[in-house]
Amino acid sequence: MNEVRLEFPNLESEYEPARDRLIDLFRDSGLSPEAIGELELILEELLVNVISYAYDEPGTGTIHVSASVQGKAVTLEVRDRGCAFDPLGREAPDLDADIEDRPIGGLGIYLVRELATSVTYERVGDENVLRVERR
Repeated sequence: MNEVRLEFPNLESEYEPARDRLIDLFRDSGLSPEAIGELELILEELLVNVISYAYDEPGTGTIHVSASVQGKAVTLEVRDRGCAFDPLGREAPDLDADIEDRPIGGLGIYLVRELATSVTYERVGDENVLRVERR
């Protein structure tokens, strides 16, 4: 099993270095380009949202990411101590509605759910814990 653990502040400038380390893990683990592309979309949604919305001010919080790859199975866990937020509590977007009638937000987590095998959220003490598995 290959594994990476990252810890970084909630700053936009930290997204690309974190993503690149995780993509390197996926490549080094022999995942297909298609799987890596889908995992990159998942990472972007999860990390950009935590960076942008979990904390009141940029650079005031820490994001913990762990990723492991065993065979073709990937597990991602994102933890933060920002405001409590369950992204899975939102209803699935109405993809048939006119774009003007759709509420803002919700498409990203919908995409994550479509690309992943399972997605879970829990509030553990003062931490948001989002876990994504893709097989």
